[in-house]
Amino acid sequence: MLVTCFLMAVLLAMVTCEFLAVNLTLKQPAWMKDGGTLNGGSLQSSLVDVYAIYLLKCLQEFKSKGIIAYAISVQNEPQNVNPTSPTAKLTPAMEGQIGTKLRTLMNGNSL
Repeated sequence: MLVTCFLMAVLLAMVTCEFLAVNLTLKQPAWMKDGGTLNGGSLQSSLVDVYAIYLLKCLQEFKSKGIIAYAISVQNEPQNVNPTSPTAKLTPAMEGQIGTKLRTLMNGNSL
């Protein structure tokens, strides 16, 4: 969730130009996944709402730095479950639940 100082500096420099900020979410943190590791596994179904809140916090952090996201993805490559690299499977149903919850949270937080 924490954005590195370097990345934030680059993003802030870009704000002076017109662009669309798109947050491409890679994977859930290991503690949210059923295997407890970054590699492989799936988001724990009991943490769908928590993950939506996690994504909201990311958007709020960007906004606090003057970067307004135009779009956010729930996850990159949701069906990739390679156990040797940071991946996680998300079912279409889970993606829908996360997206619906996140949209509600965004509406309630002026995003």
